[in-house]
Amino acid sequence: RDLLRLHELEPELVVHDLHPDYFTTALAAEYSDRWQVPVSGVQHHHAHLAACVLENEIEGEVLGLCWDGTGFGTDRTVWGGEFLYGDASGFERVASLRSFGLPGGDACSREGWRVALSLLHEAFGADAPTLEGICGEQHRVVRQMLERGVNAPISTSMGRLFDGVAALLGISFENQHQAQSPQLLESAAWRHGTDAEAFELPLVDGRFDWAPMIRSLVESEEPSERLAARFHHTLIEAAIRTIAGQSRPAVLAGGVFCNRYLTEGILVRAEEAGMPVYIHSQLPPTDGSLSAGQLWVGAYRT
Repeated sequence: RDLLRLHELEPELVVHDLHPDYFTTALAAEYSDRWQVPVSGVQHHHAHLAACVLENEIEGEVLGLCWDGTGFGTDRTVWGGEFLYGDASGFERVASLRSFGLPGGDACSREGWRVALSLLHEAFGADAPTLEGICGEQHRVVRQMLERGVNAPISTSMGRLFDGVAALLGISFENQHQAQSPQLLESAAWRHGTDAEAFELPLVDGRFDWAPMIRSLVESEEPSERLAARFHHTLIEAAIRTIAGQSRPAVLAGGVFCNRYLTEGILVRAEEAGMPVYIHSQLPPTDGSLSAGQLWVGAYRT
């Protein structure tokens, strides 16, 4: 309200995140009614892509690697490990992580051990090993959630994959603050160094299948620091393979790219191969850039 009054602006469109339950979605509807202007929802990762395109003044379509914790998808599932083609005018989802259940829903953002049990359930099925440090009752309850599909929404979240792998390696089971487990996983990778072999991460029907990697992680006797580095290099290789397979420039957006080990690994490999890749330098890669992306998408809709 202060901004509108200060600049004597008359709104033409109200834009908001696509999630129907966010308070900003209700607020957008209220403002739309008050100002008598249209309202428009913008998919979370489309906004991430658009923000990075806007900041870097890129013309034409890009390949957006939009990796974060949570974003409401157009199929009403939780996205977060997305490969999108597009620009501010629209996008196409061309690939993503293989999906997995989030037993307990939002509790998984705090308790990464829940994600670890979900990954084990998907990778090993009925022969899934137990997770050391987690009691039998917790295993039983989570397994029931996953088998029955009760309070276990489907997700392709890269952020949650980091949480789960951190728990599988015994590095961190819970987040006491946002992204604590992924930060500790990155720290472990740095302690090993930047030289590590990637795990297998096949692309099957447009989904990067992490199950072979999870099985290798669990069965390996290598130190956790080396396994953490190998996990990062697996994602770096997947990113480079995807970027190399098309002629458009690429952008890296979403909170996962606060991870310097991952981001620098992709940038170094891309530069060596002569592939243009852009990142944020003025706006943050996190949701702090979403409003800019939403406005840029909205500008194309007016």
